[in-house]
Amino acid sequence: MTAAANLYSTKPTKFIENNVDIIVKRWINIVLQDKATISFSRENMAELEQRVREMIGQLGKWISYETTPEEIGSIYADRGQKLFKMGIPLCEALRAIALLRATTTKFVTEQLVFDTSFELQILYDLVSRMTIFFDRAQYYITRGYMEEMYAKMKSIIDISDEDAEKIFFERSFYKKDQEL
Repeated sequence: MTAAANLYSTKPTKFIENNVDIIVKRWINIVLQDKATISFSRENMAELEQRVREMIGQLGKWISYETTPEEIGSIYADRGQKLFKMGIPLCEALRAIALLRATTTKFVTEQLVFDTSFELQILYDLVSRMTIFFDRAQYYITRGYMEEMYAKMKSIIDISDEDAEKIFFERSFYKKDQEL
């Protein structure tokens, strides 16, 4: 990406961050109506709403070329663990994230006008960076979720680490990678 495109791509990013309330409200309505996310309820949405607000409200940071996968990993592995503790199935958590990406993308493409090829390039860059970020967030949420699932299994079943690794393969967990 050119320096000029980076300079101008802040406009749609700031637009998203400044409209976080609208995006989050739309996302909540979509998640609560989606048949693939039935474990989400008004009760557990209050906690999740704050996390999603932070995610979208800091989108510029997350999609920045300076943000490393490790920075994303440290936050989103923890969020995966929390989703497990909340009793949200992993498939539903990943579906909710996909819905958030779609909601955010739809919002920006419906609300902003992109007339020139340069502006369309900016939109393309934004969507590409968002895709990379959301994919990384899903990856680390999955790893954190599995880590918490492993801990729960170990607390209720007398199983050796060797046998547990037949179910949860080596290097499945975020925190174990950090120890290496």
